[in-house]
Amino acid sequence: MRKIFKQKSATSKLLKKLINCIQDVNKSSEEKKEQIDSLMEGGIPSKFKSLLKKQHSGEQGIITKVLQVEARKADEEYDSNEKISSFVQDKIVKYSGSALDLIDDWDI
Repeated sequence: MRKIFKQKSATSKLLKKLINCIQDVNKSSEEKKEQIDSLMEGGIPSKFKSLLKKQHSGEQGIITKVLQVEARKADEEYDSNEKISSFVQDKIVKYSGSALDLIDDWDI
């Protein structure tokens, strides 16, 4: 039980960092992409990955949808040439290990 709580806490922190990065108006698309890359490759993602790999779990669907919605909002608000939302989706797929199962969760 404690391990699950720690995973959720770590995932929540990572999710907040990713959303803050996506929403940052002072960063260019390129800077956002670099930060998203570094966040996804840092120490927390092993826990994030394990949650993403649990296909059809409510938590995984929520994480995926929240990131996608926030990234789409950033694309619309800042009209970036290089879309952040597709970059975020690519990262989710890359770190989940199961692209086809995740794509089903993307019909928002």
